[in-house]
Amino acid sequence: MRSVLVMVLLIGLNPYAYASEQDAVVGQWRDDRSVLVVSKQGDSLSMRIHAVLDPNYKEGEEPGPVGTPRRDFKNPDPALQNRPLLGLELLVGYAWTGERWEGEIYDPESGNTYKSRMGVNDDGVLAMRGYIGAPMFGRTAEFKPANDCSELVTKMFVASNVAGCTVGR
Repeated sequence: MRSVLVMVLLIGLNPYAYASEQDAVVGQWRDDRSVLVVSKQGDSLSMRIHAVLDPNYKEGEEPGPVGTPRRDFKNPDPALQNRPLLGLELLVGYAWTGERWEGEIYDPESGNTYKSRMGVNDDGVLAMRGYIGAPMFGRTAEFKPANDCSELVTKMFVASNVAGCTVGR
């Protein structure tokens, strides 16, 4: 019994024991409107918008013009407002704390940047919490794996003119 306890303690102190938890966020993730790609960049994370259900402006949508790719027009920095949403980097300074990934996340829908944390929950869903001040003053967005080639994922890939739906994960 004592050897089992020692083994459990040694595994718990081993930084490689957390590698699978740390790497669990890497891959393609989707909600009902977008596919995001999370990748490790050295000791940090990158998250880019890979595909969206509606990548181009429609009639009556600002700032238009109709049929052109959506831009980061709500960015508070005027020099960045012409960046296309597809391929847009969303994370800033994301680092592994030993328990979870934390940093800042940019929300192109509002133009705001929030403190953030993320991880994969027991259901295999990527949970990202954005907040101001303390995590309890925030909102959690959940994303499912996008490697299922479902009708929705395929529709987003086709609309965004990106190939494949099994890359990543």
